[in-house]
Amino acid sequence: MFEEKNSCGNDENLDQDEVEKKYLHDYFETLEGTLGIRDDTNEKINDVDDWDFAPIVIDSLETCYHVLDMLDTPLYVLKYKEPLKKQFLEVIIWFFNQIGQPDGKKYPPMFSNGVEVELFDLHLFVKAAGGYENLDNNKWDEIGSHLGISGPYGVYLKPIYVGYLELLLFFYNRSVSMDEKLLQRLESAVTRLESLSGGFQPHSVAPDAASEPSIGAFDDLIAEYVGKVSTAAEKIGGQVKDVTNLLKEAFLVQKELILKTKQTQKPDAEGMVEFLRPLNEKLTEATCMTTGRRSDFPNHLKSTAESLIALAWIAYTGRDCGMSMPIGHVEECWQSAEFYNNKVLVEYKNKDSNHVEWAKALKELYVPGLRDYVKSHHPLGPVWSATGVIISASSKSYKPGAPAAPNPPPASLPSSASSSSGSKQGMAAVFQEINSKPVTAGLRKVTNDMKTKNRTDRAGLVSFGGKEISKSVPSVAKVGPPKFELVTGRKWIVEYQIGKKDLSIDECDPRQTVYIFGCKDSILQIKGKVNNITVDKCTKMGVVFTDVVAAFEIVNCSSIEVQCQGAAPTISIDNTAGCQLYLSKDSLESSITTSKATEVNVMVPSQDPNADLEEHALPHQYIHAYQDNHFVTTPVSHSGGESAPKTNLDMESKTRSLTVNNAHNTNSDTETKTNCLATNNAHSRMESKTTIYAQKTDSRITNCLTTDLRLYYMAAVLCVFFAMVVASMLSS
Repeated sequence: MFEEKNSCGNDENLDQDEVEKKYLHDYFETLEGTLGIRDDTNEKINDVDDWDFAPIVIDSLETCYHVLDMLDTPLYVLKYKEPLKKQFLEVIIWFFNQIGQPDGKKYPPMFSNGVEVELFDLHLFVKAAGGYENLDNNKWDEIGSHLGISGPYGVYLKPIYVGYLELLLFFYNRSVSMDEKLLQRLESAVTRLESLSGGFQPHSVAPDAASEPSIGAFDDLIAEYVGKVSTAAEKIGGQVKDVTNLLKEAFLVQKELILKTKQTQKPDAEGMVEFLRPLNEKLTEATCMTTGRRSDFPNHLKSTAESLIALAWIAYTGRDCGMSMPIGHVEECWQSAEFYNNKVLVEYKNKDSNHVEWAKALKELYVPGLRDYVKSHHPLGPVWSATGVIISASSKSYKPGAPAAPNPPPASLPSSASSSSGSKQGMAAVFQEINSKPVTAGLRKVTNDMKTKNRTDRAGLVSFGGKEISKSVPSVAKVGPPKFELVTGRKWIVEYQIGKKDLSIDECDPRQTVYIFGCKDSILQIKGKVNNITVDKCTKMGVVFTDVVAAFEIVNCSSIEVQCQGAAPTISIDNTAGCQLYLSKDSLESSITTSKATEVNVMVPSQDPNADLEEHALPHQYIHAYQDNHFVTTPVSHSGGESAPKTNLDMESKTRSLTVNNAHNTNSDTETKTNCLATNNAHSRMESKTTIYAQKTDSRITNCLTTDLRLYYMAAVLCVFFAMVVASMLSS
């Protein structure tokens, strides 16, 4: 419970619900992951009676960060507020001692009226408001009243906050570590002491890490829970025994890594990869057992391989490391493995009790076994040593920090006379050596033909009347290593697959997503329902999927073919050139969204079951006309007119209907057919047929006109002939 001090010095207990609602609502954003509370499980961990408070020795910024991280768990703060206050004050005192602040600072600070300022509560209230920059004088007075400060002293809380807390939180929020600078200062001091004392080798006085409670608890975890799994595997034998032995080896490697965290400094990203290499090798071996030749126990192998990823909790380095906190990470990994573990229980429920015993023991190993261990000893990740060895990414061994450069040898102090004479003799010897040899002894004579102006191999200016030929350097796209894997049981990664026509995801569930990146000339088939599918930067890629819960997305692609065999609520096409989309009857109600997409054709089933698929082109050019105080947008037609936004009429039926309607008009046949040619069409296929129809019409009109002219010409010739005959008869 939070306790507040009033101006009279009395303690006032507040109701827990009131505290959480009034003061902690904005500060504690979420409990998910930290407490292991999940919406998709019936079991909620709201009881904190089994949580223990282990005091932390404040000797580095990393330990300071661990104390500040504890304040992100509200129930933990409510239960252990008083010891956390003490730890928080120790953090502030240690920090100011390290940055060289004077020892005259008072902890906690006091006002002139004798009221102490609880820095712990001040930190919580200011963080709940989003930082001291967001607080005005009224807010400071309000915080002062909550802290039991009456009168006009609330405005003085801001300089107290800045003077005591802001610098520490600056380092914490940006994860800035001063350990390296402190170590450099320490090493320089040790070097000076060595030079004064004649040199000595300091010995490590670190406590025995194997005797720590966390190591003993992990030994108990292996003996109790891993032992149960091994006992059940001995009864089954075969590959189940082999993969269980690999599981035991992985837990032993985890123990060695926990021991090394007590003796090494916190590594960087490359150093962390080297640190986790032994564990990663075991995880890779377990994954390899699930592939290759067919196994009689595929679910045993997959559940073990998926569950071993939980051991990666030791890689947690902070809120920005990209993974859940250790407790949440263990639970998430087991949820992925439980899918296969449940298959083992169902398959052997009435067949073999040894397999059921093995599956139950495997679950107990992680939940509650490993989860409770992490909760008790490493809820915020491993605690690294501030003065341990440094993990080198370039080597496979652990190396201490680079030693200081050796001191220069003591210089002799000769007398001034000898020094002067010695220097003269030395310079005289140098000049004597130079003068003893000809200066140009080692030089070659330069003849006239060797001079630049007389060289005949130089090419003059060459005139070239043609076009300048420039070599185009093709841009080579960066291609990474191909990947086809399931990450943390939730996300399928398919990357850089080139020329693979038989890619397939056979086992998937609606909670998983599929991300396809950088693939070319390949085909991927997804058998089953997934949550979301994304195709990014792929060329000539084919994707066949059954059902998708959320959406199917195509981004930055070219020449993509997608076939939906089931249902897809949303299909998004963005910045794509060339997309052929095949829809099934169940996916005709899908919402298709396009942006910067060209050459998008959609194939849909015909109403006639014996007919082929009907192709519809989605427009990508539009006309925006300002009419009646707003813009009217319509697709652009290639024939020059405006096409309707939505039309599903076939060209032939549309042409027939236009012909029937125009037959009732009083206009001439030529005008009617001309109107048909000007009719708006939605698709390029329709426009081409209209063009052919117009060409045939023009040819028929031309034929008719030619026939009439011939008749008129023949009639005129006959008239002239008869006139000549009549004239000759009359003259005779």
